Amino acid sequence: MLKISYKVVTMLLLPLSAWAADVRTYSVEQLIALGMSNNQTVQAAQSGVLAAQAGITSAGAFPNPEIEVMTGKIRARQPGVVEGSTLTMGVTQRLDLPNVRNARAGLAQSGVAYANQEKTVVMSEVRARIKLAYFGVLRRQEELKAAQANNDLVREIFNRVKVRVATGEAPRYELIKAETELLNVQRGLQAAKLRVTQAKTSLSREVGDVLPAAFNVENYSEQRLKLAAVDLQAAIVNNPYLQLSQADLVRAQQQLTLERNLRTPDVSIRADWDREPDFNAARIGVQLSIPLWNQRQGPINVAAAQLAQARNRYDALDYNVRQTLVTALNEYEIASTQASALEEGVMRQAEAALKVAEAAYRFGERGILDYLDAQRVYRTTRNDLIAARYEQGAALVELERYTALNLESPVP
Repeated sequence: MLKISYKVVTMLLLPLSAWAADVRTYSVEQLIALGMSNNQTVQAAQSGVLAAQAGITSAGAFPNPEIEVMTGKIRARQPGVVEGSTLTMGVTQRLDLPNVRNARAGLAQSGVAYANQEKTVVMSEVRARIKLAYFGVLRRQEELKAAQANNDLVREIFNRVKVRVATGEAPRYELIKAETELLNVQRGLQAAKLRVTQAKTSLSREVGDVLPAAFNVENYSEQRLKLAAVDLQAAIVNNPYLQLSQADLVRAQQQLTLERNLRTPDVSIRADWDREPDFNAARIGVQLSIPLWNQRQGPINVAAAQLAQARNRYDALDYNVRQTLVTALNEYEIASTQASALEEGVMRQAEAALKVAEAAYRFGERGILDYLDAQRVYRTTRNDLIAARYEQGAALVELERYTALNLESPVP
């Protein structure tokens, strides 16, 4: 009976082990590619481009002719008048004047340029959010590794203290202190596991709900976190948000031009043919609408105000972009300096202090409190280094967001 149960359990666990072995690992480039293909915000922006392109077709369409047909009957009221049925047919073709047509086409083309630039901004935003979420997963995974290492270390300390207390080599309060520290570390380990799950959920949401339930992400080379040379003037020129505001300004200018050109009187060619009981008549002429009462002051003033608004937004954004780039550069330098200082100085000192405290505790020169304090300082320093690396990557993503350039150093 036990053998049968063992076989059943083995068969049930085998698919789980196979499933765990098939967990896919994604690089940041693969995640970004999936996001660009499946993110609904990007798809909505693409639909906006298609709608704007359809506007060019609408702007190039010619006015349809108007056909009029009327019939009636003539009855004589005086002698000599011929009675009978009548028929009148007319065709009116409104002319598409070149100044209006060109302005309408210019507005449609500026709409396409705006939609394309809006798509670029959306893709830049999605790329930045995916990359930040990716760095968030890496950060939480590193914190989980550190928490697991801390748990193993503190558990080892607890077991060692337990033996020493049992043999009478150490007082009981050391066991109480070690047990308290172990409980704190175990709570931290559980919290770290939950944060990893939350970070992966956020990443899945940014990519577009196409990632499997269980997945891993590749590590990011520290070399790629180093900033390549940045030309601030070129970065401002390539700023997608500034280019979007520029496209909005051009579109507002085209709208004002169109509204002004629409004041031109409409010109139509009209041809009529009348059939009377005793004669036929044909006429051709021109129909002109005179802008006497409505000279489109309202639409023109609205378009002029929108143009001024777009110009003010562009000027304000130009200033904000310059300040944002300078701030992002400063934040990157601060994060890089902190990461280097922690890695090259503080981290090594904390590790050395931990080794000294461990050796002193083993030889009975120091108590458990000194050892735990040294271990806590090392743990805090390691977490600070993990956070600094994340801040360095986040600052690099922010710079890439506002420059639309790849600022990473190539991996050697």
